[in-house]
Amino acid sequence: MSTICEGTDEGRDRTRGEVPDPRAESPVRPDRDDWIESHRRRILWIAREYRHFGVPMEDLLAEGTVGVLEAAARFDPRRGVKFTSYAVWWIRKRICEMALSQTALIRVPRYRLRHLARVRAAEREFAAALGRPPANEEIAARAGLPEEEVRFLLGLSKREIPLGTLMGAESNLSVEETLSEPSPDTPDDSLIREDRLALLGRILGLLPRRECEILAMRFGLDGRRAKTLAEVGRRLGLSRERVRQVESRALVHLRQLSHDDCGHGSPRPRVPRPASEA
Repeated sequence: MSTICEGTDEGRDRTRGEVPDPRAESPVRPDRDDWIESHRRRILWIAREYRHFGVPMEDLLAEGTVGVLEAAARFDPRRGVKFTSYAVWWIRKRICEMALSQTALIRVPRYRLRHLARVRAAEREFAAALGRPPANEEIAARAGLPEEEVRFLLGLSKREIPLGTLMGAESNLSVEETLSEPSPDTPDDSLIREDRLALLGRILGLLPRRECEILAMRFGLDGRRAKTLAEVGRRLGLSRERVRQVESRALVHLRQLSHDDCGHGSPRPRVPRPASEA
């Protein structure tokens, strides 16, 4: 299986010609329709990579078009980068993020995502000011939310990965270490773990559904206890060995995807071999 968010060298090899720099000195500057038309094939080629992720092709194409326009608005020819290469990066980024936002193991309503953002902001403020984790009532007062809602959101963020909703950060931990890492002891540890899980959450949404399901059950990402290979096999009607094979393949895919991270350039985590089941 090829990496979903891979580099753009192959795309550049398959295309010919370059579009003039949109900010280069020229008597007539290309308009938005020219930019879109010149990159239509590239948009289609990249969008096809994501056609199996449940997002309508027309939505992917529309998002790729937005990527071209964003590239045109941000492009600076003084940096020595060709506009086509720059545009392909933005096309891939927009389409990748669209696929991530629509492909989730766990769906969270948008209003709750906004509430979660307020809760996380309040946590960070308290951690920075007091050097300790805040109590639920303190978070509720700062975020302007009922304490019951704060408890729900904190439990949700501890049990589940908010796929495609939070920004990730660089991590030197392996996929397995991040998935199975014990609860943090300090505010700094909590924020670091949150970032690691957010990164994995975005990437987990790119896996095939069966791989995603098996990882969720094996590592307890569905809010329940982690299950053994035999338990997962009985649940899915698979042999223990088949579950192990799919899990190993899924972890390999996670390592590859965590390196690419939709073009953001995060370093490849240090990844040991999957731990054998006791």
